[in-house]
Amino acid sequence: REGYRKWIDQPWVETVTPDSRPKIEALLRDAGDAGSHKWRHVNHLSARGADVPVLYSAVRVGSRGHIVAFGRDLREMASLQQRLVDAQQSMERDYWRLRNVETRYRMLFQMSSEAILIVDAATEKVVESNPAAGELLGESSKRVVGRSLVECFGAESAQVVQTLIAGVRAAGRADDVSIRIGPERGEFMVSSFYFRHGNDALYLLRISAPSAAAGATNLSKSILRAVELAVDAFVVTDLDGRVIAAN
Repeated sequence: REGYRKWIDQPWVETVTPDSRPKIEALLRDAGDAGSHKWRHVNHLSARGADVPVLYSAVRVGSRGHIVAFGRDLREMASLQQRLVDAQQSMERDYWRLRNVETRYRMLFQMSSEAILIVDAATEKVVESNPAAGELLGESSKRVVGRSLVECFGAESAQVVQTLIAGVRAAGRADDVSIRIGPERGEFMVSSFYFRHGNDALYLLRISAPSAAAGATNLSKSILRAVELAVDAFVVTDLDGRVIAAN
């Protein structure tokens, strides 16, 4: 099938690709040297189109100077290597696609006009905070990270928030709650949902003025705009699985 029968009476060097010819010449030249039986990878021309990779070693036998070449078919190994390369390239594409998605939505997180806190479920300490949350709490977003809920909201409001997130974790949903942030800032509404990131259990807290929190499905304009412009397929649902927005 590969046209091997036509090799009979042909120079060995004529059966391989041009880049493999120096390797055949080296095999023939070194065949008589007992210490130089090196294996060399050459590619044979094939009648079926695809080159055939073979690993050869050559030795000189008998008094008439005959040379015997031992070859190992590398097609299966080459196929495995190609599949490995394809899998690696696919993983790299997926990785960079995810990095791009993460970058876009991290920008959205940072630019959102709504205060958003990411809280560790085990310690109830803030692990991420956007600038709007820092401004609301009277600190930079970096200084908010690492604080407990009590430090962020005070004992009374923190207890309300803890009850909210406990309900979210137990039942998957809970009604928004009203809290006070300091004596001068008045009341704010807090909504929450529970999610996992790797091995971490987290809560997302969304803090907004009562007028901005009306309706469980009232998404901010920035989120809707991000959904419309995302290059990836994107669907937003409520806790019952009903589609709220899609691009």
